[in-house]
Amino acid sequence: TRLLCDWSSDVCSSDLEGLRARTILEWGGEQIGSQLDFTRLKLDVAQLYPLGEDTVLGLGLGVGIIWPLNETDVIPLQERFFNGGEDTVRSYREDELGPLDGDRDPIGGEAYTVASIELRRRLAGNLQGAFFIDTGHVAEKANDVFDGEGYGWGIGLGLRYLLPVGPIRLDGAFNPDAGAGQDDFVLHFAVGMAF
Repeated sequence: TRLLCDWSSDVCSSDLEGLRARTILEWGGEQIGSQLDFTRLKLDVAQLYPLGEDTVLGLGLGVGIIWPLNETDVIPLQERFFNGGEDTVRSYREDELGPLDGDRDPIGGEAYTVASIELRRRLAGNLQGAFFIDTGHVAEKANDVFDGEGYGWGIGLGLRYLLPVGPIRLDGAFNPDAGAGQDDFVLHFAVGMAF
C-alpha cells in the first residue's frame, strides 16, 4: 500500500490503494498460565481500487471466532467480540450491534462478521467525501458465525480531511432496520479510515 500525495502542493489526491490482509491467532491455556482455555482467530481483509485520479472504491471484510476449549464453557465479557461503531457497522453506537442482556446492555459473542463497501472521492484539496454501506453481526456461539441471523445494516455519507499522518473523518449513517432502543441515525467522529 502507499499514500498518494503531492507534497509540493500538500494535496493527497487519493488515500491508499492495494490489498491489506491481517490474521491474528491467539491461544490461551493452563499450560501458559491462563485461567481460560480458548483459541481466537481474527481475519481482516481490505482491498482498495483507484477509479481514476480522485476516486477510490474500498471493500472490507472481517470475521472473528473464539472457540472455548476443554473445561471452559463461557467466554468472559472482556474476551468476547463486539460490533457497531466508527470502524464496523457505523449506523450503531460503539458495541451496540449484537446480543443484549435483560437490561439491554451488549454482551458480545464468540463470533462476529463485518463487511463494508465505501466509495471515496476528493472534493477539494485534502477534503474527501464518501458513500458507504456496512453490514455485520455478532453470534453468541462460535458455531453460529454464518447462521445469517441478527445482521445490522448501515448506509451513510462521510467527510475525510487527509493529513500526512492519516485522515480525520466524520461519518453519518442511517439504520434501515433500527430496533427498540436503537438510533435511526448515528454520527461518528474518528481518526483513520474505517478499513
